[in-house]
Amino acid sequence: MDTHKAENLEEDFKMPEVVPKDYKTMAALSKAIAKNVLFSHLDDNERSDIFDAMFPVHRHAGEIIIQQGMLNFKIFV
Repeated sequence: MDTHKAENLEEDFKMPEVVPKDYKTMAALSKAIAKNVLFSHLDDNERSDIFDAMFPVHRHAGEIIIQQGMLNFKIFV
């Protein structure tokens, strides 16, 4: 069942806000994507833009984050 509605698409495609991060968080993000093929072609500026838009999402064990077939424009790292 797709719970993502068409009216949410505008929200998904708006320019992301810059979410401030400390050095430790930036280092952890760099390590997390270092060998990921999805991010391997990016230069430093492109990686910085992506890191700026990232934000923490806290979930509980067993909670469904994304389900196959569900429309979603977010990437979970």
